Amino acid sequence: LLAPPGLPLSELVAPDCHQIDEQALHETLEPLACPDSRLALLSLGFCGKCVTTATSQLIARMGALESLTLTGAYRLTDGCVAAICGARGAALRSLKITGNQQLTAAFVASIASECDSLERLALEGLIYLPGEAAAPIGRLTQLQSLSF
Repeated sequence: LLAPPGLPLSELVAPDCHQIDEQALHETLEPLACPDSRLALLSLGFCGKCVTTATSQLIARMGALESLTLTGAYRLTDGCVAAICGARGAALRSLKITGNQQLTAAFVASIASECDSLERLALEGLIYLPGEAAAPIGRLTQLQSLSF
């Protein structure tokens, strides 16, 4: 976004992405979406407009990612989360997803089955997610902090 190309970032925090379009975010994340990337923390706020299936595929390829925050990610689907968890789940220590109306219990099951090293989990503002969807979270034995 503002960082020069090729900068070996370890953290990227953008608290307000509402004016960033999908293409701009894609161009920013693409160089960081590789096995030798040092990016360990990615935090995107108000990212509903720019976080899509294509963006989530880039996130899934970030080799060092340990902490992921996506707030206001209203375009995120169960499949997007499953792809990220399937690729990065074993390394993720912290995951926060908020502000989504289309995620179902299936995405919670993906997190519980793929993210066994998760220490912090926040799933907030997911108004259509039924309470019983939280049941698989009990399988996360490393979990220290939960906000649901």
